Amino acid sequence: MPIDQIIDDLLKRTQVRAKSMVVTVFGDSIVPYGGEIWLGDLIRLMSPFGINDRMVRTAVYRLTQDGYFKTAKQGRKSLYLLTQEGARVFASAERRIYNTTPPSDTDGWTLLYLTGALPAQSRKELVKLLGWQGFAEIAPNVHASCTVSTTELRDTLNSVSAQDAVAVFKAAPMNEQDDAPAIRTLVREAWPLEDLAGQFSAFRDLLDPIARLLQASIPPSPEQAFMLRSIAVHAYRRLLLRHPSPPASLLPVDWPGTAAMETYETIYTSLLPASERHLSGLITPDGKAAPAPRLAHRFGGRILTAARA
Repeated sequence: MPIDQIIDDLLKRTQVRAKSMVVTVFGDSIVPYGGEIWLGDLIRLMSPFGINDRMVRTAVYRLTQDGYFKTAKQGRKSLYLLTQEGARVFASAERRIYNTTPPSDTDGWTLLYLTGALPAQSRKELVKLLGWQGFAEIAPNVHASCTVSTTELRDTLNSVSAQDAVAVFKAAPMNEQDDAPAIRTLVREAWPLEDLAGQFSAFRDLLDPIARLLQASIPPSPEQAFMLRSIAVHAYRRLLLRHPSPPASLLPVDWPGTAAMETYETIYTSLLPASERHLSGLITPDGKAAPAPRLAHRFGGRILTAARA
């Protein structure tokens, strides 16, 4: 099957929407280059996805209204860059999107109790942000995670002025049995494992055409590599940021997420060199600007070799 047809099929299967895809491309491809881009360059970057000029302008306007982007003018040109809050949210998402190792609970859990002092709108926004960071609601107003750092959590609470309305605890299981049946029951009840397993299987099925393509004799062009990379990240981001992250020790032995994440990492690493050639040629006129070192350290640094290719 021609590569362009594979891409068209993947775009239909992922049901790409302009605002969501702009977020994916900005976080995956623009942030490593400083987190700013001229509107005209962004329009050219999004065009192959079927996202036209008007759709891009509407998407960045809404993201600006949401507080994630800000603009700087130079004549008639508009530069879009992340606000401080946008940079914080994108960095938080990045830590999950490029970490294919299930979290560990060896250092204990973080428990949050959302008190009645938290206003309804702040509560709604906080619950959304906590979900993006891997928290699950294990009881009414009680959220648990073993993935978030203290600094990240503090910044999240401050961002919605919830620091004085949420009680934060560190916890460790007292049950020393190897199988910890009560805790496993808690995980089954709090985490939608069956649904999540099905979504990981579907995600791996989505990646299969890309994996087969990369084993073929005709490699994708730089633009095609960029599109395939972006589609893979987009699908994974939508899956991951909508679900909490259960710890590795409590996952089933045959957890389908393991194979799906390995495939995702392999595809991303394989597509990186060609897709970066497309990006550097479009974002920087001389094509010489190097992305930030943070790009090479995605996936725990395992991508470093590919980033230098």
